[in-house]
Amino acid sequence: MDLEKELVRQDELRLIVKIARLHYQEGWLQRRISNELGLSTAKVSTLLSKAVEKGLVKIHIHDPFAQLSKLEDRIKTEYGLNYVNIVPGPFPDANSLKAKLGLHAALYLQKILRKGHIVGITGGTTINAMVTSKVFNTYIPIMVIPINGGISQSEYHFTGNGHAAKLANQLGGSYLQVPFPTFVSSPDTRTVIIKDRSASGPLEQVKKADVIAFGIGTASTALLTLPHISMEEEQQELQKKGVVAEIGGHFLDENGVQVQTGFEKKLIGIELGDIKRVPMVIAVAGGIEKSNAIRSVLLSGVANALIIDEPTALRLFKD
Repeated sequence: MDLEKELVRQDELRLIVKIARLHYQEGWLQRRISNELGLSTAKVSTLLSKAVEKGLVKIHIHDPFAQLSKLEDRIKTEYGLNYVNIVPGPFPDANSLKAKLGLHAALYLQKILRKGHIVGITGGTTINAMVTSKVFNTYIPIMVIPINGGISQSEYHFTGNGHAAKLANQLGGSYLQVPFPTFVSSPDTRTVIIKDRSASGPLEQVKKADVIAFGIGTASTALLTLPHISMEEEQQELQKKGVVAEIGGHFLDENGVQVQTGFEKKLIGIELGDIKRVPMVIAVAGGIEKSNAIRSVLLSGVANALIIDEPTALRLFKD
């Protein structure tokens, strides 16, 4: 009886090895093996699993991006993020860096967006690279809305209003505009504007966003380019108050704490707390010169996803 069991065992073992050779060495699909040997596909699948369990087959995956994966996991753990994508170089110049960040951000955004989603968006050259990326290739009827005003002396193409239109057009969705600058001249002006339906309508709607994608600025943010703002003087004041990062018109210190600058009383946009309440908030930023700003934003807890370049990612840790 023991001899019979041993013969059965050896017969099954030979069958397992044969199936494993056909599948892993010859590249046969399980259905072809099933037809060739007169077995069910379920039986073939079971025997292939046994080949791995018994150590007859050892699967080795060569991951050329293993170090990046480890760094992504470390950043996720350190800063409590749900998703991190580190974009490998090389980056010959700033434009190529932004183009690659934008491409990866576009791929991720396209993957997570669903019909009927509301998407909040900011201005900036990196976000512009995302909304103009050529990788969008599907129809997703979404609504895109700037999270703050987008009129400035800079190019319309790099404003939240411009980005809302571009992203909506890429995906076949619709968009709203906030037809005011990010900052106005006084708190009284803000009070009047924020009550106007042309501002309050889109801003109330974007508070219900499913996704927000934003770029990260510094104390020298391009938002401070309006005629009523003394750019050099204002930037010096921000630096004196310890500002290292800007998102959506809000300023943060090196520890990710919001800094009261007086600009918040002149902001045409949603509050930082409104951004934090959105289910998916994606920070898209890179460049070693922005490493302190990016770290600040991550410490603030406002973002739960990050798309960043490799050299800058390595700078996110002080050790």
